[in-house]
Amino acid sequence: MKKLMVLVIVMVVLGAAGVGYAAEDKLGIDVDVTWVSKYIWRGFDKLDDKAAFQPSINLDLGSGFSANVWTSQAGSSGSSGLSTVDAEEWNYTLAYASTVL
Repeated sequence: MKKLMVLVIVMVVLGAAGVGYAAEDKLGIDVDVTWVSKYIWRGFDKLDDKAAFQPSINLDLGSGFSANVWTSQAGSSGSSGLSTVDAEEWNYTLAYASTVL
Protein backbone atom coordinates (compact mmCIF):
# COMPACT_ATOMS: atom_id res chain seq x y z
CA MET A 1 0.00 0.00 0.00
CA LYS A 2 2.96 2.32 0.58
CA LYS A 3 4.02 1.89 -3.07
CA LEU A 4 0.53 2.93 -4.18
CA MET A 5 0.66 6.07 -2.05
CA VAL A 6 4.11 6.88 -3.44
CA LEU A 7 2.76 6.46 -6.99
CA VAL A 8 -0.14 8.82 -6.27
CA ILE A 9 2.20 11.41 -4.73
CA VAL A 10 4.60 11.15 -7.69
CA MET A 11 1.70 11.56 -10.14
CA VAL A 12 0.52 14.71 -8.35
CA VAL A 13 4.01 16.24 -8.12
CA LEU A 14 4.90 15.46 -11.74
CA GLY A 15 1.54 16.76 -12.88
CA ALA A 16 2.02 20.03 -11.01
CA ALA A 17 5.67 20.43 -12.04
CA GLY A 18 5.02 19.57 -15.66
CA VAL A 19 2.29 22.14 -16.29
CA GLY A 20 4.71 24.91 -17.32
CA TYR A 21 6.93 22.55 -19.28
CA ALA A 22 3.91 21.04 -21.03
CA ALA A 23 2.74 24.51 -22.02
CA GLU A 24 5.80 24.67 -24.27
CA ASP A 25 4.76 21.37 -25.94
CA LYS A 26 7.83 19.54 -24.65
CA LEU A 27 6.33 17.25 -22.05
CA GLY A 28 3.26 15.05 -22.18
CA ILE A 29 1.71 13.49 -19.09
CA ASP A 30 -1.12 10.98 -19.16
CA VAL A 31 -2.65 9.76 -15.91
CA ASP A 32 -5.16 6.92 -15.91
CA VAL A 33 -7.07 5.56 -12.92
CA THR A 34 -9.11 2.42 -13.53
CA TRP A 35 -11.27 0.27 -11.28
CA VAL A 36 -12.17 -3.14 -12.74
CA SER A 37 -14.71 -5.54 -11.27
CA LYS A 38 -12.63 -8.55 -12.38
CA TYR A 39 -9.00 -8.66 -13.48
CA ILE A 40 -9.06 -10.99 -16.47
CA TRP A 41 -5.62 -11.64 -17.99
CA ARG A 42 -5.46 -13.80 -21.13
CA GLY A 43 -8.73 -15.49 -20.21
CA PHE A 44 -7.79 -16.21 -16.60
CA ASP A 45 -9.38 -14.53 -13.58
CA LYS A 46 -6.21 -13.52 -11.71
CA LEU A 47 -7.95 -12.34 -8.52
CA ASP A 48 -10.65 -15.01 -8.06
CA ASP A 49 -13.66 -12.75 -8.81
CA LYS A 50 -12.22 -9.77 -6.89
CA ALA A 51 -11.97 -6.20 -8.10
CA ALA A 52 -8.71 -4.34 -8.81
CA PHE A 53 -7.55 -0.73 -8.75
CA GLN A 54 -5.22 -0.06 -11.71
CA PRO A 55 -3.62 3.40 -11.89
CA SER A 56 -0.93 4.32 -14.40
CA ILE A 57 1.15 7.30 -15.46
CA ASN A 58 2.82 7.88 -18.83
CA LEU A 59 5.46 10.58 -19.37
CA ASP A 60 6.34 11.67 -22.92
CA LEU A 61 9.54 13.70 -22.74
CA GLY A 62 9.09 15.18 -26.21
CA SER A 63 12.43 13.96 -27.54
CA GLY A 64 11.23 10.49 -28.45
CA PHE A 65 11.74 9.10 -24.96
CA SER A 66 8.83 8.00 -22.79
CA ALA A 67 8.32 6.17 -19.51
CA ASN A 68 5.29 4.38 -18.12
CA VAL A 69 4.40 2.93 -14.71
CA TRP A 70 1.29 0.75 -14.34
CA THR A 71 0.13 -1.09 -11.25
CA SER A 72 -2.71 -3.38 -10.28
CA GLN A 73 -3.79 -3.61 -6.64
CA ALA A 74 -6.33 -6.17 -5.45
CA GLY A 75 -9.55 -4.56 -4.24
CA SER A 76 -11.88 -5.58 -1.45
CA SER A 77 -14.55 -8.23 -1.72
CA GLY A 78 -18.02 -8.46 -0.24
CA SER A 79 -19.07 -6.37 2.73
CA SER A 80 -15.93 -7.00 4.81
CA GLY A 81 -14.03 -4.19 3.08
CA LEU A 82 -10.81 -6.23 3.23
CA SER A 83 -9.09 -7.96 0.36
CA THR A 84 -8.94 -11.74 0.55
CA VAL A 85 -6.32 -11.80 -2.21
CA ASP A 86 -2.90 -10.36 -1.47
CA ALA A 87 -1.84 -9.48 -5.00
CA GLU A 88 -0.15 -6.52 -6.58
CA GLU A 89 1.53 -6.13 -9.93
CA TRP A 90 3.93 -3.43 -11.13
CA ASN A 91 4.95 -2.86 -14.76
CA TYR A 92 7.61 -0.35 -15.82
CA THR A 93 8.28 0.62 -19.43
CA LEU A 94 10.98 2.82 -20.97
CA ALA A 95 10.69 3.53 -24.69
CA TYR A 96 12.26 5.48 -27.50
CA ALA A 97 10.59 6.23 -30.83
CA SER A 98 12.16 7.86 -33.86
CA THR A 99 11.90 7.90 -37.65
CA VAL A 100 14.56 7.61 -40.31
CA LEU A 101 14.16 9.62 -43.50
